[in-house]
Amino acid sequence: MPYVQLKTAFHMIAQGSGLVYNCLMDKPIKRLTYTILLIWASFIAVSILFETPLAEESIDWISFLAGGFLVVDGVCKFLRSPKDPLYVRSSRVLRAIIGADVIVIHLAEFIWGARSPETASPLLGMVIDWMAFFFGIFLIAEATTGIIRQKGTYIPDQLARTFRIIIGTSVFTIHLLQFMRT
Repeated sequence: MPYVQLKTAFHMIAQGSGLVYNCLMDKPIKRLTYTILLIWASFIAVSILFETPLAEESIDWISFLAGGFLVVDGVCKFLRSPKDPLYVRSSRVLRAIIGADVIVIHLAEFIWGARSPETASPLLGMVIDWMAFFFGIFLIAEATTGIIRQKGTYIPDQLARTFRIIIGTSVFTIHLLQFMRT
């Protein structure tokens, strides 16, 4: 009996949060405002945390989690909806590729160190920074258009897009600050 009550309580909370979200996000301009505020909040948070010891110690682990999220999110949605248009399916594949790139790059830095001869090439650093800029912009743009196009959905449906905006903004901001520092 307690399981049924707990399930009913979670269902009521989800419906209530969905109603609040629908009231707040019923127009495209409100959804655009939400994404702009989310981008700015992510940018400011990453800028503040960029030089802290916490960020220097945990950046690889957070990057592994973000890359894993992008891979799982892209692959699951690709496999779940085989009849979607080609541009939608290709964006999901590109998300999975971006996640795999993030994992491989940070795994190499974690294994060999950021200043080792294998990863210390100036050309490699430039390529990684430019790829990060474009990947971040892609993640932000793709998730923002998804939020603006999808009207009347509940918060859990938009949660993955929100995470993609945060990840894209964080990747872009970190590499922008690294580029400005050098």
